[in-house]
Amino acid sequence: MDDVVVFLFIHGGAYCFSTSEYGSPHNFELIKSFNERQRQAGHSKRMVAFSVEYPLAPKAQFPAQVYSAADAYRWLVMKLGVKNIIVGGDSAGAHCTIKLMNHIAESDELRGLGVWPLANMLFSPWVDAADYWDPDQDAHDVISTLGIRFADRMVFGHTKHGRNDVLMIQPDDFSVASKGTLVMYGSSEILAHGIERYVGLLNQRTEPVPGLQVVCFEGMPHCFNLMLAEEFLPGARAKALEALNITVEFMTSVCA
Repeated sequence: MDDVVVFLFIHGGAYCFSTSEYGSPHNFELIKSFNERQRQAGHSKRMVAFSVEYPLAPKAQFPAQVYSAADAYRWLVMKLGVKNIIVGGDSAGAHCTIKLMNHIAESDELRGLGVWPLANMLFSPWVDAADYWDPDQDAHDVISTLGIRFADRMVFGHTKHGRNDVLMIQPDDFSVASKGTLVMYGSSEILAHGIERYVGLLNQRTEPVPGLQVVCFEGMPHCFNLMLAEEFLPGARAKALEALNITVEFMTSVCA
């Protein structure tokens, strides 16, 4: 399995809706492009995607979703012998990725597997409750401030802090991937302010985050990079394809 790279994808949907099939068109294009580049360069690495089907809130209380992602990680390493894993997702899936990294670091069993993620890919990560409100951003996004706040209370209301607590984590307490972290988002999304604060925390770490790459697309909404179908949001496809190319370049670099 030395030449196999698994993209462990965790879907978004505020932990409340969507399925593992979400993101499939994007992931298919991502893998096809990566593998073609590897072939043309005469390299033997090939990528496959493994999308996590986690239980949804409110029936399944958070962090059940993180534990499901951990089960998938454990299965890939123990049962299939996978050695190269990129973990990522969009929105809540990106939030789950951040939490999964810390869970792996804190678990003797998972840490003892001897395989640490090569990279993380965080697309429009849901890192706060949208407390900072800019009505102009709300008017240009595909999600709403009220929707995010409602989901935040429903998903995290029972937890210690009673809310999404990523921005409460101390910089040195973030566990990060060994070769790279990609943070990608749109400037018009209502989570942009929180994402920028999250990146600021990463930059405050005593040990720099290896291969940190932050990409903000001007005027783009939440999770625009997955919008490959022109009819979903006219004008987004060109930017989504540009974002796809940047993502493939990032994956290629961390797998070199």
